[in-house]
Amino acid sequence: MKVALIVVLALLLAVSGGLLAYGASLGTSKTYVPEKEGLLLAPPDDIFRESETPIDVSSLLAVSLTTEQAADALLAVTYDSLMTKQYYFSCHVDALSGNKYSCSDYFRIVRDGRDFFYQALTYGGGFNVGVRHISVGTTRLDATTLNVSYDRSTKVFEAAFGEPEVSSTSGAPFKQNPYRLFGLFGLPLNLSGEKGTVDYSVTTGAIVSLVAPTVSEPFYTLSLSLDASSVNASAETIRRLNDGAGGKMKNINVHALDFVFEIWECGLFRSIEVTSEFTATLGRKSGQGKINRSYAFSYDKNAGNILARLQDANWEKYVKEKDSEASPT
Repeated sequence: MKVALIVVLALLLAVSGGLLAYGASLGTSKTYVPEKEGLLLAPPDDIFRESETPIDVSSLLAVSLTTEQAADALLAVTYDSLMTKQYYFSCHVDALSGNKYSCSDYFRIVRDGRDFFYQALTYGGGFNVGVRHISVGTTRLDATTLNVSYDRSTKVFEAAFGEPEVSSTSGAPFKQNPYRLFGLFGLPLNLSGEKGTVDYSVTTGAIVSLVAPTVSEPFYTLSLSLDASSVNASAETIRRLNDGAGGKMKNINVHALDFVFEIWECGLFRSIEVTSEFTATLGRKSGQGKINRSYAFSYDKNAGNILARLQDANWEKYVKEKDSEASPT
């Protein structure tokens, strides 16, 4: 008997206008609640580092865009984001298959082109163990939750964490290549060719449209609807779609994959919406699936105050020095 596979990814923070706040002590219940922090607001005039020359994305965007020009513009926005002093995005994920529910929250800060803070918190509902993963500067902390609960009506996590495993990373700047669309944002849109070149094949047959900025909406709206046959011919795009939904689906056949990008005139993302429809197998059951994934971005430098969110001395000892060293000027 086929059971409908429904996977819905939605941004809690775009709806509630918040990030995740942290409190309580290690090993005790820690509540994650919405908090307003500048999502969807225009970047400041001095968002780019003085040593960088951002790409003029507006010169790449024209009303009569080809699919390849649209892909080039998206890569340019991605590269521009690595030239900023700091940006962050937040994402909330809801997944439902039959009577099994899971959800995740993702929050990432990139500072001076380097990964500064990343958190993933998952409530598995029988699928996965809740895990907190934090990268701060060159230090990475991983801790499996001792227990986790999630209130679906209020979209609030409560979790208790074990002692973190601490490791060092290189802290090297991200390279500007087409993989960054997935590496930074997790988008199921593979434009990576050989040796860092651009491969446009997944955009073959796509439908693209552009709405120019207005006084009330001072940003571009770029819509890209991919052709299903081109998507299914791109094994890497299918893999990335699966990774974004937990990585446990098999026999994926995409029927629709649509993107809507809001892009500030200075060349940075405001928001991203991704909608996909497909059939897939999860475990022994097959059925229809749908993914709606939303991202909201902020360029507020105050979002980098990690310690104010942790409020946990047992974790502060790992990140205090790194946070101080990397604070924006």
